[in-house]
Amino acid sequence: MKKHLSFVLLFLLTITFVQVNTTAQIVVQNSGLTTQRLVAVKPINEKTVWVGGMGGAVLKTLDGGATWYSKPYPGTTDSIRINSIAAFDSLTAWACTFNGVTATGCSIYKTTDGGNNWSLKYDLQNDSFGDFVYFWDSKNGVAVGDPTSDRPSYWLILTTSDGGDTWNRVDSAKIPAADGAKLEGSLSNGFSVVGNTIWFGAQSNNSVAGYVPRVFYSKDKGLTWANSSPITDLTSVQGVGFIDANNGFAASTDGKSASTSDGGQTWSLVTPVGFASIRAFDYRPGNYDLLAVGSGGKIYNSIDNGYSWTSVTDPNANNLRGIGFLPNSNISWIVGDNGTILKWDENATAVNDKGAIPGKYGLQQNFPNPFNPTTTIRYSVPKESKVSLSVYDALGRQVATLVNDVKSAGEHQATFNASNLSSGVYFYRLKADGFTDFKKLVLMK
Repeated sequence: MKKHLSFVLLFLLTITFVQVNTTAQIVVQNSGLTTQRLVAVKPINEKTVWVGGMGGAVLKTLDGGATWYSKPYPGTTDSIRINSIAAFDSLTAWACTFNGVTATGCSIYKTTDGGNNWSLKYDLQNDSFGDFVYFWDSKNGVAVGDPTSDRPSYWLILTTSDGGDTWNRVDSAKIPAADGAKLEGSLSNGFSVVGNTIWFGAQSNNSVAGYVPRVFYSKDKGLTWANSSPITDLTSVQGVGFIDANNGFAASTDGKSASTSDGGQTWSLVTPVGFASIRAFDYRPGNYDLLAVGSGGKIYNSIDNGYSWTSVTDPNANNLRGIGFLPNSNISWIVGDNGTILKWDENATAVNDKGAIPGKYGLQQNFPNPFNPTTTIRYSVPKESKVSLSVYDALGRQVATLVNDVKSAGEHQATFNASNLSSGVYFYRLKADGFTDFKKLVLMK
């Protein structure tokens, strides 16, 4: 029994140690800008990505970021700031903006020709503050702005059913009142969407004493709204992200974080991210993998829904402000000050030029994760080696052997079928020629 417990302890300690060494690669991309603050990023596929920011900056790539094209800014002045971009392809996009000089206003623009021309579709000048815009499909979308000055408890929430050509403000009776006395508002990167449900976090815009943050949510594409109970452990909700309809994560500007398992109704404190001034964070779609970014170029990663975090090498010291994960992929883009665009690729060591031999052993995070009942595990072998790839339960008991054979140099993958196992946390281990690495996976039936 003591021997078994010692193995389990060693097993878990090894996992904790290995998690520090991420295999993700961060590539600095050339935006062509040197002074603009970039805030909004929307990946469409591995080739097409939209980016927006201060000075009306609109950028688009059609080759995965190797080349970025600058597009005309929406509106008639470069004082405009793009807080959020929604898009489905390389031609049609919507931008939610405000006036960067007065820090007020909520305007929505639309392009159908790839950003060469923009049409103003909604305009509330010198009032509110345009936070974000999101579309479920080519017709149905929602936009959220801070409460207006004439009614400081009435959120500016707009919906459209005609592709953003017309917008209708949701009646105040269908939205919980904002805390007008404490200047409650939202943020550009503070929302999350799963299916027809959308959540956004709130904060006191002037950090008014006594404010307790909340999360607001709608289960019908923005037509009616509810709010969470007060999140007393946080000072604000800088960002909110959901992995499914029930499980989510919220982060505060002071580095604290909270999680929910009931769709955002109640929240409990979890492990702090590790640094203050969080600007944005997001889940990799379909996975408990989280990225958090903030001031000074800080990037933190969690693969267990925010319960533990590892610092990722930051290639520059610019403040980072936005994250956009590519759906069904391990790739994301991060944007920030001084024209910063970073490409984050969790499969970087597993993606080589055709025929290239990897330079080192590597074990990738399984995908999808969580999974039911099958998932794929990718690994790298730099030379012909005897390879062992096994799966263990939380007590360290081996439950499956996926590989136990000699493998040639190159990239390989194995499929794990857990149809005969119960839901829970498992771990997989790669051993080859003195190399050992562990990673965590979650079976959710």
